[in-house]
Amino acid sequence: MKKILLLSLLLLCILPFTPWYIIALAMGFNGWISSSKKEALISGGIITSIAWLLPLIWGYFSGGKLLMERVSTMLGIPHPLLLICISILLISVVGLLSSLSGYLSRKVVNEFSF
Repeated sequence: MKKILLLSLLLLCILPFTPWYIIALAMGFNGWISSSKKEALISGGIITSIAWLLPLIWGYFSGGKLLMERVSTMLGIPHPLLLICISILLISVVGLLSSLSGYLSRKVVNEFSF
């Protein structure tokens, strides 16, 4: 739980100043320090969802509603909240796969270390 909160806060502070794919690097580190595959997958999904959802909701209710409505209309999505849900789903998949990659990378490195 501490790891999830710490990495979520870290990403919340870093994401406004960096590209979105920094999430993949952070989740690779999360997977590297995870003790099991299940922990890596669950924490990766939760951390990325929190770090992406909070600024997205904040932006939506603080003036970004019109922009999200126009983007969802442009993409043919009937409601902007569905656009938010799709965005969360996609970034969660990125977090899950990055965290799993970090976990499996650690296993490979530990297996071949002398």
